[in-house]
Amino acid sequence: MIRVLRWLHLYGALVLAVPLLLLFFSGIALVYKNDFWRWQHPELAAPLPQLEAADHAAAMRAMEETFEPSIGLVKYPQPDLSAYQVWLDDGTEALIDPLTLEVVDHWAWWQRPTALLAEMHLHLFADEIGSEVIGWLGIALVFLLLSGAIVWWPLRRLFRWNSLAPRNTSRGRMLMFHRNLGILTLPLALLLIAAGTGVAFFQPTRVMLNAMFGDPWPPLAERPVRSSAEGTNASLAALLEQAERALAEGRITFVYPDLQNTGVLMVRKKMPAEPHPNGLSFVHLDIGNASVLATVDGAEAPPGDRIANWMYPLHSGKWATHTWRGRAWQAVVVLNGLLLMTLLVAGTLAWLRKPPAPGRTR
Repeated sequence: MIRVLRWLHLYGALVLAVPLLLLFFSGIALVYKNDFWRWQHPELAAPLPQLEAADHAAAMRAMEETFEPSIGLVKYPQPDLSAYQVWLDDGTEALIDPLTLEVVDHWAWWQRPTALLAEMHLHLFADEIGSEVIGWLGIALVFLLLSGAIVWWPLRRLFRWNSLAPRNTSRGRMLMFHRNLGILTLPLALLLIAAGTGVAFFQPTRVMLNAMFGDPWPPLAERPVRSSAEGTNASLAALLEQAERALAEGRITFVYPDLQNTGVLMVRKKMPAEPHPNGLSFVHLDIGNASVLATVDGAEAPPGDRIANWMYPLHSGKWATHTWRGRAWQAVVVLNGLLLMTLLVAGTLAWLRKPPAPGRTR
């Protein structure tokens, strides 16, 4: 079994080396995506303005007039980025100054480095199919980590701390460095890779986790049916004001326009106890009379959902943002990515330095 696992570990890593290196590199860079935006546009680092529901409604009306394609999603200004972020139906994104309502930047994914890296890390440039491929790459990487630990176990007595500072790149040194660094990296790497795989397969992971605790797993943000008859709609300001009053302890992060004409406006909020940077709490409002149809409090979700809600902040380094703990966790996530890249490079160097079999030309 050890021989089979060693073969699978070696050639599985060689086959997947390039896509894994791309994922590690892009993931490291995306940890500091908002920092890059604030460096590129210093006005985005301004203190978060105090805006009322009417101000947000006016801003969204101005966005509708500014952009020709319809708006698919609006993110409110957040403590780490003082700007509206807008996703448009043509696939482009934009940043809007919350006070002047001027367009700070407008781009397609191939026109900005952060967007290009995000497209690579989230979709491998292949939309939903790419997202599924990334999920399977995560599963394969978990296998590589576990198989490497099993292969290392019989050689555990050969562990030496000084092997972590190899004197050269000879085959023997690289093999020892790869084995020993891998076993030290294993716990953190397993946690972050498993969390990222769970994000890629979020709904199946929710189902599995909730089933473990015997809880139901309804769709996370299923829109209810409107209660009022079709006719005159309430103002956007009234709807947003009602959304602020519902789950009042939370702050609004996203507004989802009713593109399907269901008569229901969905607003996403972050409750104080939620680890997810954007929150996974929702308020559903009847567009006709601005009444609250349903609320979902992510902080009071079943245990399985609460575990699932930890996956994204752990994997992305976006836990406890704007605190020293959050900055420390970002450094941990970046270190993990660098160590995984080092493991791949060291293992590949050891393979390249393998001498040819007797009687065979390399």
